[in-house]
Amino acid sequence: MTEESNHEDHQPERHRVHPLLEITGRHLHCSRIKALVFSFDGRLLASGSDDTTVRLWDVVTGKHLAVHLQEKPQWSIDTLAFAPNGCSLAFVTRGQKGPVRDCTRAFLWDVRGHHLVEIARKQKLRYDFSPPCFSPCGKVVAFAERSILRFDAESGELLEPKFDAGICMSLAFSPDGAFLASDSRCGSIQIWDAATGNRLRTLTGHSQWVGCLSFSPDSHTLVSTSDDRTIRIWDAITGEEDQVFDGHGDTAIYLKFFPTGHRFVTLHYTDTGGVLRMWQLGLDQEVGQWKPSTGTHLTAAAISPDGNLLATGDYHGDMKLWRMKELFGD
Repeated sequence: MTEESNHEDHQPERHRVHPLLEITGRHLHCSRIKALVFSFDGRLLASGSDDTTVRLWDVVTGKHLAVHLQEKPQWSIDTLAFAPNGCSLAFVTRGQKGPVRDCTRAFLWDVRGHHLVEIARKQKLRYDFSPPCFSPCGKVVAFAERSILRFDAESGELLEPKFDAGICMSLAFSPDGAFLASDSRCGSIQIWDAATGNRLRTLTGHSQWVGCLSFSPDSHTLVSTSDDRTIRIWDAITGEEDQVFDGHGDTAIYLKFFPTGHRFVTLHYTDTGGVLRMWQLGLDQEVGQWKPSTGTHLTAAAISPDGNLLATGDYHGDMKLWRMKELFGD
């Protein structure tokens, strides 16, 4: 993709854009896709659904490779994350325990031998788990709840120290492994020393819950989305706010930087089916957007590590792969 080109004037006409691959067959999910993630080498795609399964796919052929079938209780798959080595997946299930209480459980799945480890089972957590977040080295997987909990990515054992972050639901490791960012109830963002758990700085600007956090590839910039319908750009080193984008009235449910670090994409779930927006650092508005065909309600998206492919999942369980170049131009 050419970073300097302006997509705003060159948005491809929707009827000309066709998926590179549409995943079909008897292994397809039978209900809403809630989570999608590429492996770090871009060869595998993992999907999680309301049908309570986690599935693994070959990105080139669309072939179904593996499935995790839950034992009771069979709960919806809420979020997914691939370990950097591509050998294991962390995922969170969400369901109801008893007549009233909603609960979450967290797992590590070895996709090679299909071995499963449940983590944090004895923590007696009161609040939902955040989406899982692997450290760049792949040795640690973190979740947020009443504090930030870190686990050994192989054994699932709880590591010390706990990060006393209060209630938070969004996490992001910086690519260099130095920082861990977390949100808070009031909309502030905490930057932590990823090794010691020391709070380094607090970023203030959002007025409501932060939905997504993502560091740029050089670890110098942090992007945040929020229920206050803004997207904010921060200097991760100084904590200064560099830029604010108008989120167009919709909360973003997905955020991803491109490998060059100058652009990022957000997915906004709307009543009309969802929209993918592209943004560029330094500009004051989006530089491109893409909407699926009428009647398609996107519920999950993932950008491949090289930035060339987009995976989408919808309310009915359909999954497609798209060329980003065809969606946004050269």
